[in-house]
Amino acid sequence: MEKVIITGGSGFLGKNLENKLKEEFEVIIFDREKGRDIMKSEDFNRLKADYVIHLAALMRGIKDTDLIRVNVTGTKNVLEFCKNTNAKLVFASSSAVYGHAFSPISEETMANPVSIYGLTKSTTSISLVLVA
Repeated sequence: MEKVIITGGSGFLGKNLENKLKEEFEVIIFDREKGRDIMKSEDFNRLKADYVIHLAALMRGIKDTDLIRVNVTGTKNVLEFCKNTNAKLVFASSSAVYGHAFSPISEETMANPVSIYGLTKSTTSISLVLVA
């Protein structure tokens, strides 16, 4: 049975996704609430997976630097895990990368983040394109 890691798996999307996938995949929840933190690269040690669905992110923090640290550096740790294990990555971005864009929004819509959260999601999205 193929294995999938869901980062941020204790959140709304992660829980619902786990329920959908658990019949066909061995699901590993990777979440601070479950004792695994994307900020700790050692938490990835000894894990194997075919896929990583990366949902983990902070939307708000005490300081903007918290958002940057978790959303950018945490994603870097996820990318390194995927690179080292050949796991395929599914990255969940956010409409926040488009700022106050009018609907409908598509991939061709110009990124224009107006929040630190949107900026971190935009930065990690661009990084993923450059790595791919």
